[in-house]
Amino acid sequence: MSNAHSVINELNSVIGGFTSHVDKRIQVIDQQAQHAHQAAGTALARIQQFKKDMIADEQMQSAHENILRLDQIIREKFESNIKVRRTVMGVVKDFDINLCRNSTIEELSEELWITSSRYWLSFALISLSAWVNDAKVLADNAVSEAVRTNAIKSNLFFCLVNLRFGRLDAAKKWLTQYFRSVVPTAIQNETAILLQAYINGVFGVDKSLEYEIQRVVDAWVKDINMDADLTAELVADFEGYISKINPGVNFSCPNLSQYCSVTAQMQGPYLESFKYAKMIELVKSLDVARVVQNASNYKQRIDAILTDLITNYDDEELAIKEQKEYYQLIMDNKGNIEAAEAQFKERQRVRGKTQNIGRKLIEWALYKTSGDVNIHVRKFAFQNAKGWFLTALENWSTRVEEAFPTSYPITIGDWSCVSTGDDQLEQENAFREHLEKNKLRTMYFNNPNILMAIGFLIGLIGGLSTVFNESSRVIGFILLGIAVVLGVVVGIRCATAGSKFNKMVAEKLGILSACMAELTKIRNTFYANLQNKNKLFNMTEHL
Repeated sequence: MSNAHSVINELNSVIGGFTSHVDKRIQVIDQQAQHAHQAAGTALARIQQFKKDMIADEQMQSAHENILRLDQIIREKFESNIKVRRTVMGVVKDFDINLCRNSTIEELSEELWITSSRYWLSFALISLSAWVNDAKVLADNAVSEAVRTNAIKSNLFFCLVNLRFGRLDAAKKWLTQYFRSVVPTAIQNETAILLQAYINGVFGVDKSLEYEIQRVVDAWVKDINMDADLTAELVADFEGYISKINPGVNFSCPNLSQYCSVTAQMQGPYLESFKYAKMIELVKSLDVARVVQNASNYKQRIDAILTDLITNYDDEELAIKEQKEYYQLIMDNKGNIEAAEAQFKERQRVRGKTQNIGRKLIEWALYKTSGDVNIHVRKFAFQNAKGWFLTALENWSTRVEEAFPTSYPITIGDWSCVSTGDDQLEQENAFREHLEKNKLRTMYFNNPNILMAIGFLIGLIGGLSTVFNESSRVIGFILLGIAVVLGVVVGIRCATAGSKFNKMVAEKLGILSACMAELTKIRNTFYANLQNKNKLFNMTEHL
């Protein structure tokens, strides 16, 4: 019996040390697991962001290279057209100072016509050369060919040239011809040049001309506003533009994503709210001062408009320019291909529709840069289309505000609440009370302890019932040993439950605090962004 007691004592000693060691290791492993889980989530997020940034940088670099490549293609393919443009403006400006001989202008215009015989501006250059040399028949023939090749551009070109040199009667005739060639339901891009000239006071030398242009444009816009279906489509076009704006921000809330069931519902409206700032940037970019208008800079104003007319609106180059536009969108969106493609498709969708003045105003205001459409024309377009924009903005704003949740279910373990976002202290107290209320069940009468207690009783009863039996005494000692082990483990777990409980409470409240911090940040940012709505409305109305 003494040997048996010695074995049992030694076994108890080993079991105690083993249990203490295992229990400590379990605590360490549990802590490490929690830290590893958090670290893994953070590391994964960083890796994903790094990968995203790297891909975006590569896309931007590729887009930049493609823009340079397309510029080179334009220079090579349309080199003769570019020369014609430069020569035309040189000839027009030379009329003021007469530094070139008429014969020189004639030879140059004929040479360029040979290399660009299908280009409307080549015929216009021939007509200018003939005009200089008083060759009326040649001038008339060249003008006729220019109009036949491209009536819209030619009518505007000759109207502006005649205005430049004070030939008002001739300018009126060309303007009349221009209006005859314009279909109000299919407005051409060149109408932007007409508006640019109007806005910059080019027609101000004759008030009847200026009035006629304003009357025509007002009539176009009025006809659209009287068509409810068309107006609704234009509002929808503005909504399409807003929907494709890239907010340029990320949504990251790892704790809420794990413990709050409406996190996904918050993400959409949260990101959408940043679009207010983007639209404010747009309106600010259009808030430019008027061009200084006086007699001394009259010809310079017309020359600038003529340059835009002959540079920006040639159909043969349009396809390449649209490719450049796509790559520029990638640059503007910091390499975000999805956002760039969505915006480009929306632009193509709007352009693919019948181009009445309403859609042209939208295209000029939203989808053109000042390099393609004069900034004053873009401002004029937005001013005349802002009624549709404000309706679209109100519709979109209402959807964003209604989509953002106002209550936030949070579940941590077996505790849950529905927070308002402003009740962190209240929820922390409720969570602490819940943990205190369930302390016995959680720390003492939990499943592991109950199972080990049952094992202890089974081992104790089985061991006592067999230890005095000669034939099964070894089995009895084994069962008693198991009972002792289980009893010691349960005892240690119960003895250390208090300190574990305090630590568990701190950890769980820390999770709740982290969730509430993220929720507060998201809500504050969202509602702060909504404050930009009134600012945007006011800026738009007073533009």
